[in-house]
Amino acid sequence: MKKKECYTKFCQKIEGKSFFELSSIWTNKILLFEQAKKQFPKSDYIIWIDCVKNANLKLIEASESDLITISRYNGQGTSKMKEKPFNDFLNEGSKLFNRLDKFLLAQVIKIPTPKIDQIVKTYKKVLNFVDQNYNIYDEEVVLSEMYYKYPELFNIINDA
Repeated sequence: MKKKECYTKFCQKIEGKSFFELSSIWTNKILLFEQAKKQFPKSDYIIWIDCVKNANLKLIEASESDLITISRYNGQGTSKMKEKPFNDFLNEGSKLFNRLDKFLLAQVIKIPTPKIDQIVKTYKKVLNFVDQNYNIYDEEVVLSEMYYKYPELFNIINDA
């Protein structure tokens, strides 16, 4: 469903067409880990670092976990939401969205190379679920749904 205008999770207005183009790039972020593993199969881990904002970068880099190491929005972050995320577009037919009371922050993601295949397979499964059940989303919503369904795959660094 394409909207004339949309909103990000934090209610920043964005043109609908632009949002859908960007979200298709964002949702493929995790799939890039699969490509990076092919390029660097002997590395201990692969890490995604956004170039503009990268909360908890040093903590995530230092993590020795064999799980997906990632930050979570909480408290201060979610209190910035003056309205419902995505201007309530998710709730239009997305009954499941309300359970995601904590969003993961995908600015920095660290995945141990040996776990990438399993994580990408699980991510694709959850992405398909989100695509069938949510009206609008980005990679952080998909990862948050994945965390809800498979918390044992995640090492959550302190709240961002």
